[in-house]
Amino acid sequence: MRPSPGKEEGLVLDNAGLWLEHGFCQQDRIRTLKGKKKRKRRESLEPVFVVMDQDGIIREAHIPQQVEGMELIELTQEAEDLLVFESFFSFALNKGHKPYSAYLRFEEQYLSENNQNLNLIHLKYIQNRISRLPGAPNQGTWYHIKKKVITIGSSEGLDRMFIIKKVKVSGAEYCGF
Repeated sequence: MRPSPGKEEGLVLDNAGLWLEHGFCQQDRIRTLKGKKKRKRRESLEPVFVVMDQDGIIREAHIPQQVEGMELIELTQEAEDLLVFESFFSFALNKGHKPYSAYLRFEEQYLSENNQNLNLIHLKYIQNRISRLPGAPNQGTWYHIKKKVITIGSSEGLDRMFIIKKVKVSGAEYCGF
């Protein structure tokens, strides 16, 4: 502590109660340059699956028991983007915001930061997800957004999301994209 010129004493305010953890300031301490040992991070041994349930909602599943009754999909850039949208969507619902705010946040924050454009795969999924809830935008809004997406020229790859193949995971049969 550096007191002001001409003063020899100062007042230390400890509103957080740090003296309980560190002791009083007059107390002698043993100082070393050695740090504390860091905990080792636990590696996840179980694979992460990206799945789509019967309602068409994309989710992450960590163990095969959570995957039952869902379709495995390949983790493409679009699927990864839609997982990010799902996090924005659940945040908006938990905070009581309108569902459309998740779309706006996804487009303005995530896509613009990653230098990506909204494509028809994103739009179809987002429209499907948001249109089911009250407070969803009307069809005219989606029409104009789709028109903007098509003029940007990112309409390729729409059929790629809907190609289904069967795969076996842990003895159970799942459909994957």
